[in-house]
Amino acid sequence: MPWTAPVALRSCDWRSRGALEIRQIWSIAHRSKGPLPAELANRLLDRNGAVILGAWLIEPAGDELGVIFAVQVAAETDALSLRSVIHAVATTADAMERELTGKDDF
Repeated sequence: MPWTAPVALRSCDWRSRGALEIRQIWSIAHRSKGPLPAELANRLLDRNGAVILGAWLIEPAGDELGVIFAVQVAAETDALSLRSVIHAVATTADAMERELTGKDDF
């Protein structure tokens, strides 16, 4: 059975020399109670250098930290490109979750 990661879309305005409306597409791969272990943080930084689109981020999630993979795109992104980004986010997050836990919790 293929692994499936939930993907979320967040919209915001970014203003610097005009206005740009962006969408952030993201998916969670791991949760940590407390600070991330140094090995994991370094692994995520290393992976950030290897991806062409997107980055690994740490986001507060209640009393935990969420390890998420996120991509920012312009709000005007066409449907086919958006679909490709959603697929890339889900497969990247799934791969990291599988690597870290061997499970499909998210």
